[in-house]
Amino acid sequence: MNTRLDDSSDVTARDGRLSVALFCTALSGAVIGSVGAPLITPVATGMHVSLDAAQWTLTVTLFIGAIAGPVLGRLGSGPYRRTTILATLALVAVGC
Repeated sequence: MNTRLDDSSDVTARDGRLSVALFCTALSGAVIGSVGAPLITPVATGMHVSLDAAQWTLTVTLFIGAIAGPVLGRLGSGPYRRTTILATLALVAVGC
């Protein structure tokens, strides 16, 4: 019987990194979602557009999130889990 003790520690380390990445993804989504509503008025005055037009910025953001959530969930549950999480974190970082 050839078992290696290093295999279990490698799996544990990978699970820990995945947990950190998922936590960062959830935290980023929560911060971005909660910051949107108070920014509608400054966006309207700063961009010299109506309040209705500025509200669309929040609506579009929430709509994209509603579409991207299930798509990223499907991609993340398959063989592209790591790539999906890293690409999503990179897009959020670039967007910020």
